[in-house]
Amino acid sequence: MDFVALSGRLQQLRRRLLMVGFSAGALWGITVVIGVLVVGVIVDLLFDLPPTLRIAVLASCLLAGVAAAAVGVITAWRTSRDASLARQIDRVGGFGGQVLTGWELSSRAALLPAGKLLAQRAVAQAARLAEQAPAEKVVSARPAQRSLAVCAGAAVAMAIACWALPTLASTALHRFLNPYADVPPFSQLEFEVTPGDTSVRYGDHLDIVASITGKPVDRADIVLRAPRTAEAGTSEAAAADAVATEETWPMFADSAGNWRTTIARLTGDRLYYVRTQAGRSKMYRAQVVTLPTIESVKVRVTPPEYTRLPAYDGPIPKQGLAGLPGTRVEFRATSNRPLSGGELSVKLGDAPAEIIKLKAVSSAAAEVVGEWVIRQAGKFVLDVVDIAGQRSLEPVPGTITVLRDERPFVRILQPPETSLATPTANIPVEVLAEDDYGVSQVQVFRSLNESRPLPIDLPLPAQLSRRVRGKLILPLADYGLEPGDSIKLFARVEDNDPAGAKGSESNVVTLQIISQEEFERLRRERAGMEVLVSKYRQAQRRLEKLADAVEGLKSKKKKPDESDKDKLASKRRDQLKQLRQSLRQEREAIQQAAKKLLPYDLDRNLSPELEKLAESLQQMEQQISDLESLDQASEEDLEKLLDQLSKQLAGDKRDYQKQVIVPLEHLTKLFPLVADQSRFEQLVARQKDLAERLASLRGTEGQDNPQLKVRIRELETEQRQLRQELNQLLDDIADHASQLPDDPRLAELKATAEKFVEDVRESGAGKAMSDAENALAEFAGGKAHAKATEAAEILEKFLGKCQSIGEGAEGALVFAPGLGGSLGQSVAQMLAEMRLARGMGNGQGGGGGGSVQKNKNVGLFGSFAAMGDDNGQTGEETQEHPSGTPRATAQSDGDQPPGQGDSNAPGAGGRGGEVVPLRYRQRVGQYFQRLADEAGSP
Repeated sequence: MDFVALSGRLQQLRRRLLMVGFSAGALWGITVVIGVLVVGVIVDLLFDLPPTLRIAVLASCLLAGVAAAAVGVITAWRTSRDASLARQIDRVGGFGGQVLTGWELSSRAALLPAGKLLAQRAVAQAARLAEQAPAEKVVSARPAQRSLAVCAGAAVAMAIACWALPTLASTALHRFLNPYADVPPFSQLEFEVTPGDTSVRYGDHLDIVASITGKPVDRADIVLRAPRTAEAGTSEAAAADAVATEETWPMFADSAGNWRTTIARLTGDRLYYVRTQAGRSKMYRAQVVTLPTIESVKVRVTPPEYTRLPAYDGPIPKQGLAGLPGTRVEFRATSNRPLSGGELSVKLGDAPAEIIKLKAVSSAAAEVVGEWVIRQAGKFVLDVVDIAGQRSLEPVPGTITVLRDERPFVRILQPPETSLATPTANIPVEVLAEDDYGVSQVQVFRSLNESRPLPIDLPLPAQLSRRVRGKLILPLADYGLEPGDSIKLFARVEDNDPAGAKGSESNVVTLQIISQEEFERLRRERAGMEVLVSKYRQAQRRLEKLADAVEGLKSKKKKPDESDKDKLASKRRDQLKQLRQSLRQEREAIQQAAKKLLPYDLDRNLSPELEKLAESLQQMEQQISDLESLDQASEEDLEKLLDQLSKQLAGDKRDYQKQVIVPLEHLTKLFPLVADQSRFEQLVARQKDLAERLASLRGTEGQDNPQLKVRIRELETEQRQLRQELNQLLDDIADHASQLPDDPRLAELKATAEKFVEDVRESGAGKAMSDAENALAEFAGGKAHAKATEAAEILEKFLGKCQSIGEGAEGALVFAPGLGGSLGQSVAQMLAEMRLARGMGNGQGGGGGGSVQKNKNVGLFGSFAAMGDDNGQTGEETQEHPSGTPRATAQSDGDQPPGQGDSNAPGAGGRGGEVVPLRYRQRVGQYFQRLADEAGSP
């Protein structure tokens, strides 16, 4: 029993020892794992270990921990033998080896039969002593406690490091727990990379922008890796780690602090990241889309030969392809991939699509070409195929529009559609013909007194043109015309369409023959002041012309050699003869102008100045004749005569300027304000008259009376004209006031006129007229009458102010020396001829004197000697023609594409616009056709 007790006690102590050894070994293993992992993290932080080495670090941690634990267990196992435990009991209890002796005797009791009793006693003593020894002293827990303390210290230190450096700890943990994941090493920098993971078309560039924050960076690079294909059973991350040699591209800092670079022409997938000396970004994937993409499509559109239009080279227009039937279109498509060919699918109406094959320009080229001819309108789709047989992601669609060869257009620019001429006038006929592709023939037809029209062919330029301007002169003096006769003109044009020439004709121009007296009256009515001033300014220009001629002779004088005297004398006589002829011509012209009196008191009072001027020129002419009659006249005599003529002409110019030109210029500044007064009075009278006539529309609202609606439309037009004339009149008054001379005596007149314009504009008269106009547009007769009456009452309040302007202008005429005594009744006479006399215009309804004198829609042709024209012609054209046969000329007006020609030439009928370009006429026609379709009209 003692043997059993001793063995049980030793077994108990052995279990305790093994438990302490196992605990200490495990704790030391954990401590070793922590230590090896920390070392691995530090090494990875310094050298950015690859995934395999990070796995090796993890494996090393595990092996080192297992080894440390194994060492502890083995050590404990060795110290757990019975003999070792017995010795430990003796050592702890101080038993002097009794327990060890008892254990040894118990194991040898069978071998010592003689000393069996003695052995039993020793074993019993050993068992008793073993029970007395405390187990915690025999088997100490200090090794486990020591390992626990070290392990806890390491864990606490690691926890403190993780708390202090959470980003570092998190980064290290992710890098080692998932070594194949793309976790950049810890860095104080933060990277934001654009575009990140992206897709790039094959062959395109990749622009990369990186924003790096945390601390200043001196250098940044882009690192590219070409990933290998993952083998079966491997993850994408593992495949991404199997890379080829890295490529490094430098990045450049921009003004915003970002780093940029461009990777040129990517043809395969790439992994990339941004790297600096202090860290790197995560890795991104740039995936290359290998399907072909159509980068550009260019076309060459060649119109039919007869159009003579240049071929178009460039991208497909936004509005699609357009051309006449027979237009050839060559397609040229470029892709980012080598191409084997392509297709052009053309869908025309309901017919099956027509497929046109596109061919590569060369083997494995990135460009294909093909050709097609426009025949009908439709749609097309262009597609390409690369060398791998892949079709493009996005085919290019488009539309096909078939153009029409439009009819040509012709217009008579001059004379206006309604014209008046004297029997001796030369009539300029100007024709503008236009076609979208070419003008082949232009004719002008003329008829006299309703006779059969006869054509006159206008010569065309040698080169076919789309825009032709033709001219011819009709010398009426050779036709034996009399007042009352009429000539009608119209033009015809034909184009060059090979399918059959198309033609069109212009409106008819009527030229009515009037008497010379009627012509002069109409000219004065249209521009009485201009006629008067032109007459006297022409005489001034004649004086200046003669003065220039005399100065030219003076500048040509030189001292002759003896051998040149005869030659110089002959030349001098020729020059004097020419000068005398010039003096005679100018004198006769001035005398003729002096005799041709205008029906103005001012002209009768100023005409003596012209006669005086003519007498002075006659004296100069006589002086030259006296010198020419002297056979031995010297150079000194010539010089003396030229100096005398020069001084005399200068004196005449000075006197004429003072006595005639200055007063007339003063009159031209002030007379417009006098005329503006009459225009305003007539406009007020016409507005009152309209308001009275609108009273008949009260109570007509809602009536469905076609005749009434027509009348209201006419009244609406009349009200609109009055409003527009008021605005124009106010602009004219402001302009005329601004042109007044800077004379203190005219300051009050100028201020009064400007204040008048401002007050009328702010009075609400214009708004009331506009409201009346809008009410008429809505067939609201009662409202229209009220608003028109309101406008008339407002304008009538300003009559006194307007009269003060006119009276002030008339009073200011006396400021010009010589004008007050010569003026007489000229102002009233000119106003009467211009139909602006006080009291005129009342009750005229749709028009009055203010608009008559500005009506330029009627052409006037003829001579007006009072204006002093050099060739005896005035009106819309002053060109003479020597014979009775019309002279026709034509020239190309520029060979621009249709609709791009000159649009500033004056139009026929006095309108400012010229021919509407064909392309706009087509659009306008389509617009009105669409309106007609929507309205349901045929």
